[in-house]
Parts: sequence; C-alpha cells; structure tokens
Amino acid sequence: MAKGKLYLEKRKQKRVEKNYEINYMLVPTEFTTQIKRAMGFSKDLSTGGVRVEGDIIGKPGDIIKAELIKPDANFTVFAEIKWVKASERQFGVAFLSLKAHDEEALEEMME
Repeated sequence: MAKGKLYLEKRKQKRVEKNYEINYMLVPTEFTTQIKRAMGFSKDLSTGGVRVEGDIIGKPGDIIKAELIKPDANFTVFAEIKWVKASERQFGVAFLSLKAHDEEALEEMME
C-alpha cells in the first residue's frame, strides 16, 4: 500500500479557473494611516471567495474592497483575507454578506 497524504476537499462551493482583472483596496481601520490599493488577477473563483495573484496589501483578517472586472460587467464586493503566500504573491479571500443578485452575478462570471 502506498504511503502518502490523503487530501480532502474542504471547500463548500465549486471553484473554477477564471482569470479576471481585480482592483482591490484595503478597507481603512482606526490603525491605518494610508489607503493601500493594488491590482491583480483571479486564479480561481467561487461564490464563496477568490484566490488572487497580485500585490499583498494586508494580512489574514483584514478586509478589502475588490472589483472583479469583466468586459461586459464589473462586480464589487467586500471580502476578508483568509491566507497569504507572499513568496507566490497570492492570497485568498472569502466574500462577505453577498446578496442574492450578487451571487447570481458571480455565478454568471463563473460560466
């Protein structure tokens, strides 16, 4: 019997490989003195969140405002940074409080 690690999928939503431009900014808090903005690209997308490749502007727990850019429509959402891989210039976020029409727009972007 081969030895190795068993990988179990923990995600609740299906993810799709989509490469959309994303403009994002760190939501100011009482501890921030400047507004940090950056641009990156989605690497995979679900109705629950997205993996972003781009400049790291925050740490896990920070909130960003992100705009996913598609040729025929844009989608803006607030999200919490869940993890950061600075060496790969990637981070993952979970979307916060999506309304039904937001979820529908995301599902269209995932097609």
